Amino acid sequence: MRGWRDRLQTAGWFLIGVAALLVSGWIVARALVAGSDASFERLVGWANVLALPVGALGTTLVILDRAWPRRSAGQDVEQALAELRVRIDRQWSHEAVLRAVSHPAPISVRWSSTGRPAAGRPVVMGGAADWRELPLEGDVAEIVDAFRGLPHRQLMVLGGPGGGKTVLAMLLTLGLLRRAAEGEPTPVLLAINEWDPGEHLDDFVARRIVQDYGDALARHGDPDTLARRMIERRLLLPVLDGLDELPESRQYRAVLALDAFAAEERPLVVTCRSTDYERMVVLGQAILTRAAVVELAPVTPEAVIEFLSYPELARPRWQPVFDELCRGGAPHVSSALSSPLFVALARAAYREPSTRPTDLLALPSRRAVADCLFATFVTSTYRATPVPREHIGRRYSPEQAARWLSVLARSAPRDLHWWNLRINPTSCALIACILAAVLAGVAGQVVAGRGIVCAAAAAYLVLMAAAGWLQPLWRGVETVRGPLAAGTAHRGKRFAYGLTCGLLTAWILEQWMWALPTALAAGLVAAGTGPWAPARFVATTPKSSLRFVRAGAALTALQYGVLGAVAVVAVLYWSRSPRDAVIAGLWSLVVFAAGAWLFAGGWTLLQFHIAHQVLAARGQLPFRLWRFLQDAHGRGALRRAGPVYQFRHILLQNHLRRAVPDGAGTDPATVDRLVSLWAGRGEPRADTDPYYVAEVARMFRERGLDDVLTEEWVNELRSRRSGVAAADRELVRLTAELLVARGAADEAIELVRPDKPLLAELLARCGRLAELRALADTGNWAAAERLALLLLREGRAFEAIDILRIWVSAGNSRALELLLHQLVRQGDAEEARDTLEAEIDAGRVNPAGIG
Repeated sequence: MRGWRDRLQTAGWFLIGVAALLVSGWIVARALVAGSDASFERLVGWANVLALPVGALGTTLVILDRAWPRRSAGQDVEQALAELRVRIDRQWSHEAVLRAVSHPAPISVRWSSTGRPAAGRPVVMGGAADWRELPLEGDVAEIVDAFRGLPHRQLMVLGGPGGGKTVLAMLLTLGLLRRAAEGEPTPVLLAINEWDPGEHLDDFVARRIVQDYGDALARHGDPDTLARRMIERRLLLPVLDGLDELPESRQYRAVLALDAFAAEERPLVVTCRSTDYERMVVLGQAILTRAAVVELAPVTPEAVIEFLSYPELARPRWQPVFDELCRGGAPHVSSALSSPLFVALARAAYREPSTRPTDLLALPSRRAVADCLFATFVTSTYRATPVPREHIGRRYSPEQAARWLSVLARSAPRDLHWWNLRINPTSCALIACILAAVLAGVAGQVVAGRGIVCAAAAAYLVLMAAAGWLQPLWRGVETVRGPLAAGTAHRGKRFAYGLTCGLLTAWILEQWMWALPTALAAGLVAAGTGPWAPARFVATTPKSSLRFVRAGAALTALQYGVLGAVAVVAVLYWSRSPRDAVIAGLWSLVVFAAGAWLFAGGWTLLQFHIAHQVLAARGQLPFRLWRFLQDAHGRGALRRAGPVYQFRHILLQNHLRRAVPDGAGTDPATVDRLVSLWAGRGEPRADTDPYYVAEVARMFRERGLDDVLTEEWVNELRSRRSGVAAADRELVRLTAELLVARGAADEAIELVRPDKPLLAELLARCGRLAELRALADTGNWAAAERLALLLLREGRAFEAIDILRIWVSAGNSRALELLLHQLVRQGDAEEARDTLEAEIDAGRVNPAGIG
């Protein structure tokens, strides 16, 4: 272990810091009372005498630590890997208990090879046998053996929403860990909903390993180095959950990046919704070439009955529902309970004897059944008796919990990062300015009688931070969010920071003669000095990122406060008295530290704390937010995905997003008021500017509040379309999508008919092959491309190839790309080569443009 070395190094740096503090503190304290320059110099000399032995001892300890032989990197990696396996097992075992995966009578879910477009079957199985002759199938407990039987150890797991993909990935991870074979890589389950495919997968995995398990790796060396070496030696198996949760614009690039990773004979497991993956394969022609693709089957009525009959005392309350399931009645209930998520929610929601599962039979739709299960689950979870030991003293009423969870659901896209909690930016900036001005004004008035000037300077710094003029200046919250670029741009920002703080210091001291020299000196010092704040983020809990930003902002404030003070004192020392120079240094220390704190993450911290307190005062969040989040995780409403909380499922989060408190936003009048608020930024009101109508409608759709967009609202969008320029395609697209969602596809098609690319997109989405073919025959490439892809999806490859050949002869490079890809997939590589050579010889296609 390296614990004693860490303590030795810490002691050394501590003693060096004490020595520096002795010198600076002695100089500052005595300079203020020194009667002459000679007296000042004498006191400085005594300070150096006192600090010298302390600093020498600290330096010696640091040198000893650096010179002492270190263990081999290989030994560090092996021991770090062993501890990493223990941490991963403990983490996901705990999650399995919270999600009732390790229940004595778990849900029986089966999987099998999918019939969807997937991959070259012989390539997947590694032999000449056809895929259909060697199907993969089994239940969740058999997934480990099936995975080990794959020659390439590459697996794509598909399923519907709430189909059990994450649970299967969790069980696969735990199974591979607990039944580890010699030389087998360690599985690491990671959510990839925030992955940017522009970041290499190795870099993403290394970064997440450091973020999620950095404290365990740090006991054996530098976490970044250890994670990199594990990846280089192929000691890790990425289990990537949630490909479908990436933004649609990233999904195609993500599949290409994953396929490139897999092409290096790297094992991996990916989960995705079935329809999303099929869309990527058919429309984007992106595929994991060597991965076996299995699909989770719906839960059978027999499995539902077996699961909900445990414990046996609950069976009589469920018996009427069981009877309907056996008879094939209650189609909405049967459809909802075909999902493992809803089956698990049903048992949790109706575990109390006072609840009535038969209420589900009277609901008119699957959506109503799902909403009822979600609402009853939240109510039952927070009404559970007896209260678990870890929740004693944390009583929350179901109404409180539902309201608070709804606010949290709307505050974040998926991961519940604390920095996503915001209120109106103008209100937040105003509150922060008032607080800063009051505190600085009072302090400045008490210390030096300069209250107004200090208040104004503090408010100015806050406004600069709120406007984002110098953010991100140093590694602060951006380090937590992801990689941060550095270089000339950041040096320029640091120079601007130093110049600004130097001028503010001169304004406070009314030293205008030396304002420009001191400001320039401070700016140059700030620009040329890198931050001391930690560049690596090690997380162990969701709250640790908050502590990291606090520590990073404080260290940066200390560093640049001292540097700014030194720069100001160095300029003024030769022209002013030592006393005046030291006083100016103290003022600059405060100003530079405050500015650095704000620009290195402090403003983000302020936004979070102000938003939290404001929302708590309104009753929309608890004052003890972290305790509530921990409690919600313990009750199963939230789950842990590395160092962040997520809702148990995205469907639960969407339900809570729609659960607008007190009926807000559920009627056209409320929506109209929201439109007015949206337009309250000095722009035209929504009733005179269709742009705002579209923006509010889009905002509601993105937040999962589709129910708010009533028929009257869609009619309003339709009517305002007539007052919009033909170039406003987004409003047309949005209106058409809403019409299709309400079953008015014909009207939507007529609406977009003047816009041929939009028309082709909508016809393809609605499956109108005949109309799409007619549009393609008019010479419209967008329609021809959509038609070819739809024909490929239906297995009519020869028709699609004929269409593509026509466009290839016209010199369309995209058509050539699709044609070559399809020919190669069919095994006609020679014909593909001949076609490419003919097009190049004819000069119709630039070979450099072929992707």
